[in-house]
Amino acid sequence: MATMRMCNLFVLLFSFSQILFTSAVPADATKPTPGPNSGDPSGGQLLMGVGITADNLTSGRNPRYEQVVNKFFTVLTPGNELKWGVLDSGDKPGKLNFAPADTIYQYAKQKNKQLRLHTLFAKTQNTKWIGGVKPDELKKMMEALMGQVIQRYGDRAIAIDVCNEILSDQGGLDNNVWLQKLGPNWVKETYKFAAEVRNKYAKNMLLYINDFSIEGINAKSDTMLKLATDLYKAKILDAVGFQSHFEVGKLPYNDFQKNLERFTQIGLKVALTEVDVRINLNGKPQASQQDLDTQAKDYLFIYETCRKVKGCVSVTTWGVTPGDSWIGNIVFPGFGDATLFDNNYQPTKAMQGLKSFFPQLGTGGQRRK
Repeated sequence: MATMRMCNLFVLLFSFSQILFTSAVPADATKPTPGPNSGDPSGGQLLMGVGITADNLTSGRNPRYEQVVNKFFTVLTPGNELKWGVLDSGDKPGKLNFAPADTIYQYAKQKNKQLRLHTLFAKTQNTKWIGGVKPDELKKMMEALMGQVIQRYGDRAIAIDVCNEILSDQGGLDNNVWLQKLGPNWVKETYKFAAEVRNKYAKNMLLYINDFSIEGINAKSDTMLKLATDLYKAKILDAVGFQSHFEVGKLPYNDFQKNLERFTQIGLKVALTEVDVRINLNGKPQASQQDLDTQAKDYLFIYETCRKVKGCVSVTTWGVTPGDSWIGNIVFPGFGDATLFDNNYQPTKAMQGLKSFFPQLGTGGQRRK
């Protein structure tokens, strides 16, 4: 009986929170607003993006970081700030903390940048309490979260990763908390609701599904193609994000373009969403010249592959310098130097080789050949 009373109290509190959150969004995001262009539909122009953190944008804390972001990139992706476990880090459901994400949003408005909203429902970085929520309650909470995020930030967003890393490396859906609680139809139901909210508040924002290890043709990318095709035909998915976390010298050179075109041929847009090329430092403080030379070729291959694919709309590099990259700091110990700028915020050899994509480096532009 005590458990039942607690459940009833939770439902009442949650219902009340749903009423409250609609009034907590910025005033300019409460009605449909024409958003930024999601890329040239002719395939002529690529958008250059970067994954960033709110900490580096706070109160002029890192002016060199800001200078690089402002000069070279037009699309900003919050690295962690919109993940559910970051928005609500408590031991039980509570008020969502949008302050870090708001910092990025306000910065984007101030600097006239566009946003990729990353990410709502993922394999990891979920709330601590999600395992104890009943399926019906979880679905309502997911819908509330989608509504709040899209209303709050949709007026500056060109894209949102509704689902992230939800596929098994062996193919099929990953056996995650969403599948366990909501069943195999959870993805389609989630995108159906996301599309409804998007159509109401952010009509120009593309709905993405995002994952890693799908850059080449394999069991996982086959699963993604089938799932994305089904969602696209249902008119509830617009694009697929290929994270593109690579190790130097080990890219899918033979089938990267062919794989991307499998998706664009059915009408989907594609984007490279979290690009980095990590180097095994072998215990040394910096990479060898040979590895840096190979890395420069790899980065050029990545960007040129997107440029060759009509329907590949943007390339986002994940992190600005090795110091704020997740490589070597959170994952892949012993690896590093994965970004386009060094720790002194100077362009690496890889970045210098991308002049045709970053006119700020010198001659050239971002137009497709």
